[in-house]
Amino acid sequence: MRVDIFKRKESDGFFSYLLVPEGKNLPGEVTNTDWAIETRGIDIDPDKEKLEIYSIPCPGKQIRNKGYAISNASFV
Repeated sequence: MRVDIFKRKESDGFFSYLLVPEGKNLPGEVTNTDWAIETRGIDIDPDKEKLEIYSIPCPGKQIRNKGYAISNASFV
């Protein structure tokens, strides 16, 4: 699955990450925050339990349920 990855600076110099399917707009519920593009058109395995580099649990499941995946998010 190809995705675009966005990031947002959090406290203590950490970042949150948001994945959306390649070419899709940011979902409405996150457009009022300061997301910046990290990279576009990255291939990920949507069946991985966790996308380690971005600390995103179950990226495929989150994208299927919400249309996007986010680090440290509640996705159930």
